[in-house]
Amino acid sequence: MDRKTEYIKQLFPNIINLKINKRVDKKDRKIMKQLHSKLLEAKDNGGHHAAVKVMKDAIKKGIFKSMTLEEAMKQGIKKGFSFRHVVRRYINSKYNGKVEGDESINGVRYKEGMELLCSNAGQRNKIKYHKNFIYKLIKLDKHKATLYEPLDNVEFKIEESMLMRNFELSNVRTVHSAQGDTVNEPYFIADWQHYHTSPEYCSYKSRTQSHFT
Repeated sequence: MDRKTEYIKQLFPNIINLKINKRVDKKDRKIMKQLHSKLLEAKDNGGHHAAVKVMKDAIKKGIFKSMTLEEAMKQGIKKGFSFRHVVRRYINSKYNGKVEGDESINGVRYKEGMELLCSNAGQRNKIKYHKNFIYKLIKLDKHKATLYEPLDNVEFKIEESMLMRNFELSNVRTVHSAQGDTVNEPYFIADWQHYHTSPEYCSYKSRTQSHFT
């Protein structure tokens, strides 16, 4: 440790060192970087349709694979991202329709162990839950749900009405709510050809590890 670093640590003993860990292998990272540049150049010179053409060429070359939702589900792909909330809700309902839930509330099938996305921040019994964080449903019993809070490593209970109001299905998330997240499994990007910016650009900017499908 050099003197400057040691001095800073003395001044700020609780300082946290943050590192960016880009774990995509070098070959894939190079391909994504090249594609990223092509997409931005195409969009600047030819607009949205030119960027879509670049994406279609990438699919032809095998960088991405185009598939239907049914094909993705058959392959066991359980994660997806969408630019629009209406698409996110539709696909989540399709996934949820295949869940053999312990209990159905307002048309949503809940199952112990499933992950839920917090859509509205709040607090319960001095435990805060945060918007866009993922929580695990531990138990659903007598109109109350027990959720696992990952930051403080604790469980907390909320009423059924609060569960419906503040938590949503999480198979498909918007690219905005997932910014900064790391994805360690295959995923799909829904409705990419209708984006105003390319899905690869959104994913490239918001994730550190990716398996594109």
